[in-house]
Amino acid sequence: MARKAPAGQVVVARPTPRGDAALEGPRDVAIEMARNYRRVVRGQIDSQEGSRRCYMLYTLSRVFEGALLDQRIAALEAKYAERQANDSR
Repeated sequence: MARKAPAGQVVVARPTPRGDAALEGPRDVAIEMARNYRRVVRGQIDSQEGSRRCYMLYTLSRVFEGALLDQRIAALEAKYAERQANDSR
């Protein structure tokens, strides 16, 4: 288990051994969150560091969610505009 630093000292977390994760969508973020959880449970990283990482991953998941919603709305608007154009003929 990770030890706490004495008062007034800063502990720097070690980088994850596997390197940068390719986070290309919500599924990748969920997988990385699960890996992060397992690292905390195994004591490979401190729970505070795990919480920080999960917060960043959560924020990234919201960005992906927003981008997906934007795409879906754009597709619906295009379909609606096409119907409007066909109805006016």
